[in-house]
Amino acid sequence: MRHWLNRPRGHAAVILVLLAAAPVLAQQAPGDRPPITLEIRSFIYADNTEFLDNPYRDGETLIGEQVRAELVFPLSSTARFLGGFHSNSIAGDAKAFEKFRPVVAVELDTRFGTFTLGTIRSGQLGRDVRQGLWPEESGPHGLVPAIQVDTLSMTRSYEAGLQVRKSTGALQHDAWLAWQKLNTPAQRERIDAGLNARARVLGRGAFSVRALGQAHVVHEGGQLYDVGAVGDSVAAGLGAGVDIPATGGTVRVDALRLLSKHDPDRSAPAKRLDGSGTLAKVAYDYGHWHGLFMAYSGHDFVKWEGDPNYLSMTKLGAPVADRTYKEMSLSRLVPLGSSANLVTNLRFYKVDGDWDYAYRIAATIRFSEPLRRKARTP
Repeated sequence: MRHWLNRPRGHAAVILVLLAAAPVLAQQAPGDRPPITLEIRSFIYADNTEFLDNPYRDGETLIGEQVRAELVFPLSSTARFLGGFHSNSIAGDAKAFEKFRPVVAVELDTRFGTFTLGTIRSGQLGRDVRQGLWPEESGPHGLVPAIQVDTLSMTRSYEAGLQVRKSTGALQHDAWLAWQKLNTPAQRERIDAGLNARARVLGRGAFSVRALGQAHVVHEGGQLYDVGAVGDSVAAGLGAGVDIPATGGTVRVDALRLLSKHDPDRSAPAKRLDGSGTLAKVAYDYGHWHGLFMAYSGHDFVKWEGDPNYLSMTKLGAPVADRTYKEMSLSRLVPLGSSANLVTNLRFYKVDGDWDYAYRIAATIRFSEPLRRKARTP
């Protein structure tokens, strides 16, 4: 029997309790403390990929909606406690409404960024509604698709662990450590950790030059139960980017050199594969339009959680040493309000010489409301 929290009625009950308790909690807050805030974020998506005779990746259709609702309790001017829930329902999934998780976290603002312990911020629900809307940067932490496939923001939008992130200033970064699976008699523990950093090294008006650095590791192991292989899959990239004002818009050019070490079984050194790749993209932003051309070439590049279209291995596990990939896309942003956006996208892929296509419609919404205390009569 499923627990009542994993049923739609359980979801509704939690939402009603959260909304009903918020005004009472707000009235009990000390007068010198900032008010408790109710925050609700939603991400609604419809993504369809069509891969015809593609030996690397299967096409799929993902339609669903995510909700993250939480009460933000200020502990001080730099610290806060978050309590609420996270839900991700995918249409057609037999267990769609079981993707229901608690949001419990402590956040602390420091000079190095915001430190989070507990439910970390990832995917579209973890960033500003104006960020991460374009498919090539919409992964859980904005890594390039070769390192981490973008659709994980739809299928695995909840993460818990440790995080330090900074989204303002000359140096911006997102560093995290998240537990994906526990070590049980049936499976190995699965942990992933990563860094996505960019530093503005030169800027004059709309023109800027930035250094780029990305790294990600997926580890499977655990000491409680010896079941299956212990393995690691690591990829990292260094590069640079430049923004150039052009005819009313901005041209953005990024280039990354990627290195990988794929070791699926530490006890079998012959299975280890070291690879490399080069990724370059040119984007043009004009108003609410975003055009992109991206090209990639790789040699023996294999990475757990990477987009299979970039990897040197077929979906049947056969090695393919040299790979090429190109992508062209056009996106349109439709503002729905100050805290809500709709984005449409059409993509064309060229995978080792064969053309495929995909399209996406998605909406992101944020609602934030301070819960003011009622004035007390003398």
